[in-house]
Amino acid sequence: MLKIDKSISLTGYCVVNEGGVNANVVYLNASVSTDGNSNGSTTKSVLNQDLYFRHRKEIRKDMSDFDDAVFAIEDELASEKRKNNTKADSVTLYKTEASKTIVAPTNVKPIEVNSNLEEKKES
Repeated sequence: MLKIDKSISLTGYCVVNEGGVNANVVYLNASVSTDGNSNGSTTKSVLNQDLYFRHRKEIRKDMSDFDDAVFAIEDELASEKRKNNTKADSVTLYKTEASKTIVAPTNVKPIEVNSNLEEKKES
């Protein structure tokens, strides 16, 4: 049986300019599942240890920015999943005497309320 999962892939580099030359110091890669069920995986590989050590503050900032971009995508996908999981059959609509509509999950029994907003006792 074949199972295929869709994902979003992000790739980045922490680049520093030293002596007028741009150098890739850290390789960043992340994969985020598009189903919103799992967190992404992130890989960070130091390509030049000497440059990393000399520029670690700015490189760590770049790595943090990369993580923030991954988190933003995860959050967006999770939000979309929550919206898509709201199905019409998962709620029941109840009309009240005052013509207001109450939406409740199907597993919740509605409570009738009189005009004084006191709970009516069940018979």
